[in-house]
Amino acid sequence: MSPRKAPAAPRADRPIALLVPEVPNADALLPWLRKIDAARHYTNFGPLEQELAGRIAGLANAPHAVTACNATAAITLWLWERIGAVGARIAVPATTFVGTAQAVLASGNVPLILDIDPATWQLSPHAVCQAASDHHVAAVIPVCAFGGVCELAPWKAFSATTEIPVLIDAAAALGAQTCAPNIDVAYSLHTTKVLPAGEGGAVASHDAALVERLRCRSNFGISSSGSGESILPGTNAKMSEYHAAIALAALEHWQTRQSRRRAVMRACLDALQEKCGDAIIPAPHLSGDKFTGALPQLPILLPAGVDLPRVIARMAAANIQTRRWYYPPLHRHKVFARHPRAEELPIAEALAARLLGLPFHPFLRPQDIERIATTLAAALNQR
Repeated sequence: MSPRKAPAAPRADRPIALLVPEVPNADALLPWLRKIDAARHYTNFGPLEQELAGRIAGLANAPHAVTACNATAAITLWLWERIGAVGARIAVPATTFVGTAQAVLASGNVPLILDIDPATWQLSPHAVCQAASDHHVAAVIPVCAFGGVCELAPWKAFSATTEIPVLIDAAAALGAQTCAPNIDVAYSLHTTKVLPAGEGGAVASHDAALVERLRCRSNFGISSSGSGESILPGTNAKMSEYHAAIALAALEHWQTRQSRRRAVMRACLDALQEKCGDAIIPAPHLSGDKFTGALPQLPILLPAGVDLPRVIARMAAANIQTRRWYYPPLHRHKVFARHPRAEELPIAEALAARLLGLPFHPFLRPQDIERIATTLAAALNQR
């Protein structure tokens, strides 16, 4: 008699990805690609790029905007224009994506790393004022952490009082973060952002001259007069017509896309509340009945003292992808460890030890959301 076969291993659960880009498909892109064919204008501020810049200005509640090849380049151009490449100290929060500080380095300046406000997970004007008493702060780049909105009034008052330029890094907050006179805003149009262009960035401003000079710097510093003369230090940081086409196609269904994201986010938060209760705390802009920012990600704060690697391993064993967003904090990266800090950074350190990014994208199914919340609750209750 032949030996009995061992029972088949159970089928693994369907993987749940952390992020799934919501990029227009080929059919949605085709009309825009035909516009490129008809114009025979492929880069260098073509008609689609100009249309997109206008649409971004509208979303930012600004009269002017300029696109760039990515948000890091956009921030770099702004620093060149406002500060120059002079080794100046630029205040940035410890809790941010490395692109913020890499743009400072690329501009020829130095990041001055500050702690964040525990209530907002953002840099505060008060912290910058304190830092300025011991350091010469040439500019400030507050960050819209995880798509949360930076309140404009305190930064307007700060800029008016100190005359220090402010650029809000709203890489993940297009459609939520607006700008104001003397407060410029940079956005990302990366594939994973709420408005994707594949790759792309932009700066919105109330200053027409600033935007024109940023455009000049993004095109090798060449004058827009048609002379062909390079009049400013610059680089090649332009957005192509093809990337503008992707973003414009996505904008055709902007309200529908945002409504879908809000519905999925609400379902995720409700499930987490049901399964985990007060054990988890969503990012500040996700708390309460109404969302106050953009919705690119779902970051949550786990209980103090949690064994975060064990929770991550438990989620991974259930085929659920997670990520420690903004980890390690900025000052722990090798390239930034030698740069100055204005103070100790206890809040950023504590946040990094407890912060976990859960799957979030418009393609999550109800059963996916249920599985995420149930698995997380089990991981938190595991002894």
